[in-house]
Amino acid sequence: MSSVAEFQDVGYIIRPELLSAEEVATINAQLDTIVSGGHRSGLVLEKDERTLRSVFNPHLYNDVLGRVVRHPRVLGMVEELLGEPVYVFQLVVNNKSPFNGDVWYWHQDYPTYRVDDHIAESRMVNVLIFLDEVTQFNGRSWWCRGRTGWSPTGLTSPPKAPPTRSATQERA
Repeated sequence: MSSVAEFQDVGYIIRPELLSAEEVATINAQLDTIVSGGHRSGLVLEKDERTLRSVFNPHLYNDVLGRVVRHPRVLGMVEELLGEPVYVFQLVVNNKSPFNGDVWYWHQDYPTYRVDDHIAESRMVNVLIFLDEVTQFNGRSWWCRGRTGWSPTGLTSPPKAPPTRSATQERA
């Protein structure tokens, strides 16, 4: 089954072999450098104000993370699904520390993007790269099989401003 057919049937694609163990180790090392290097822009902490929750857009200031979002296997998969060239809207590294991190509630990102960023059409793909083994202690992920076909709630008219690219967006 092709990736496109699989995505249309299931609603997601899992490719454990997409990045090598060495590539993942390099990404983790870069994230350790970002966090320990005092780069505070884009870092979000948990409620305890010590535990890292997220790193926003590290590809804008870190060469290795910049190369990850342009990785041919990652880009190739996304461009195959959408059938056209793509760009990175946002990169977020979410950290789920065992026993320390708060929960991540089910949500849809697109309604926020539509209102805040004036993105008129939901032609987006989320790419999740697990950098550690996912267990019951560090945050299991639940996947909804099938494409929901749900439209964003509470949005009855298209945005008034045309779509624009913000400073956090860049061409992939």
